[in-house]
This record gives sequence, C-alpha cells and structure tokens, in this order.
Amino acid sequence: MKIVLACGGTGGHLYPALALARAVIENKGEVLFILRRSDKALEILRREKFSYREVYCGPVFGQSLFGTVKGLLQILLGIV
Repeated sequence: MKIVLACGGTGGHLYPALALARAVIENKGEVLFILRRSDKALEILRREKFSYREVYCGPVFGQSLFGTVKGLLQILLGIV
C-alpha cells in the first residue's frame, strides 16, 4: 500500500499523520508526506527519516484581497 499524507503546521495535524504513517510502514506500506516549504514539521520528518516533498502553498480564506491573490499564486506554484 502506498499513501500520501498532506499535513504540517501544528502538532494537531502532524502527530496523527505520524501515527498513521508508522502503522502503514509497519504493515510493509510506503508513505510520502507533502508539506509547505519551510514548515516547522520538516525538522521532525527529517529526524524521523520519513520521505517528504516540499511544495509552495498559502492561505486563501480570511485574507485581504492581496493575501488571497498571493495565496492562490503560491498554490499554483505548488502544482507546477
């Protein structure tokens, strides 16, 4: 089984994903984490030796018009 987990930012997202990843790996599966560039969680994934990829992304909701446009552009960069 292969799974991709998108998480990061806070422990509330990261630690459940780590527990799931460990269970998948224990059952001979593969896990790839997807995180925002410069996310604080990257340090933990490096230390735990998990596979990961960094992508550009940004907030869209609850932002000013400029912030929304900036977030959308960052998401587009992450897709490319």
